[in-house]
Amino acid sequence: MEVAERQFAIRQAWDRGQKDDARRWLQAELSRTRDLIDEFLPWAVLVAETDGPASALPLLEQAVRLAPDSAPAQLNLGVALAQTDQPQLAVERLRRAVELQPGYVEGHFNLGNVLNVLKDPGAAEAAYRTALRLQPQHAGTLNNLGLLLLDQSQPHEAVVLLRQATRLEPRSKDFHNNLGLALADLRRWSDAEVSLEAALAIDPGYAEAHANLAGVWKEQGELEQALAGYDLALRLQPDSASSRYNRSLVLLQMGRYPEGFVEYDWRWSREKSTQRHFACPRWQGEPLRGRSILLWCEQGLGDAIQFVRMAGRVRELGAQVVLEAPPPLVGLFASYRDHDQLLAEGEALPPTDYHCPLMSVPGVLGLTTKSVAAAPYLHSEAARIPAWQARLDNHPGRKIGLVWQGNPRHKWDRYRSCRLDELLSLARAEQSGPTTFVSLQQGAGTEQLVGRESEVLSWPSMTGLRPFEESAALLICLDELWTVDTALAHLAGALGIPTAIVLRPPVDWRWLLHRSDSPWYPSVRLVRQGQDQ
Repeated sequence: MEVAERQFAIRQAWDRGQKDDARRWLQAELSRTRDLIDEFLPWAVLVAETDGPASALPLLEQAVRLAPDSAPAQLNLGVALAQTDQPQLAVERLRRAVELQPGYVEGHFNLGNVLNVLKDPGAAEAAYRTALRLQPQHAGTLNNLGLLLLDQSQPHEAVVLLRQATRLEPRSKDFHNNLGLALADLRRWSDAEVSLEAALAIDPGYAEAHANLAGVWKEQGELEQALAGYDLALRLQPDSASSRYNRSLVLLQMGRYPEGFVEYDWRWSREKSTQRHFACPRWQGEPLRGRSILLWCEQGLGDAIQFVRMAGRVRELGAQVVLEAPPPLVGLFASYRDHDQLLAEGEALPPTDYHCPLMSVPGVLGLTTKSVAAAPYLHSEAARIPAWQARLDNHPGRKIGLVWQGNPRHKWDRYRSCRLDELLSLARAEQSGPTTFVSLQQGAGTEQLVGRESEVLSWPSMTGLRPFEESAALLICLDELWTVDTALAHLAGALGIPTAIVLRPPVDWRWLLHRSDSPWYPSVRLVRQGQDQ
């Protein structure tokens, strides 16, 4: 029987549902000779597509054993290994495929995909760029490289690549959706809406595009519209943790705290969240009198400062409170008295009846904007204050602190931070009479002080071993702080220091919308720039 006849027989058996016979005959064909590998590999791929990649693995492994120098055999085995959650083995096969055939576009493309899964963005990017060099119009590579660059905070090039992908495959809803994400990252809201609506025109039931469109409205402050968008997305895909979480942020920014904080617990179900596990159950509102509870911090240092006040609310319920804090904040939190034991993260934890992350306490308690525990609730060590006061006494007028740069690794830092010149200009515009400006900036951003010594005071000792305690002491000596949305903004508010926080859209949920004050910090006023005014 000729090769074509044997292929036809396999096809007939497969179509009749005699898959076991078809697989047996296919395995026999793959064992015959190296020359027939390329003819019968598509059948192994068909098995993978029909019955799943695990079913095809024995066939593909046999093909590689018979023809180890076949790049297509190596490729298909690599893809199947990746699809069965064996990415390290997949990389070995895919690297071998492109070694055997350096111009193998699909080899480089799939290698990039697996390296991306393995969180090796540099190697993944190199593989994608090789694929594009070989075939510049490869839509899948354009799309995947665009998404990789977007994740690496390179949205401008991502937009170029993703737009080309949509031109090549205009009926791909995913490509239009991804372009919308990249445009939104650049705050090109109208263009993002056009792309996301193009995805929905292809598939009106595309839940992810509905959620991303809601995100565009959320970032523009169109909260009612955003809420409706997330509700629609969740009707289409009720188990979407991302949509539930982002919906919670809308509710929180609207000031609907009782609903918002309950929904905010969906943050733990998101793909990138890291759960902690304890021997005791999580507190869900059970009576606490006579019981012990571990309260622990999460997310950033500013979040910890903002929510540590929740320990007092829990203690009022009769609990013995063990508070775990990030090491840089332990000294500062020693000034907060509403706990029974204070530990640094990493220290051995005592046994407790319950545990709860601090940012989940408001949801359990039904916190509202009117029942937030008032500030101040943190204090500076008295012994640290005189040295800073003595330094400031040598300078005239009101003493105004400045913080213009947040953590550059934060996803939204480019929207939160500003230049020293910008902040100085805003602060100066409100001053009358002699004024001394004082830098509390640490780390990134301090390079902008070079040559500005006559305008802004700065002391190297601020970056000592205990910067939060030193910052607290210095803040106590100031008349006012001007800052962007940073941990020091929360520190000043928790100390009760008069503070102006400069906000630019998109504005974080905790500052609500269109308000110049904050229920979290009575001493804070919000200076809104751009759309959110």
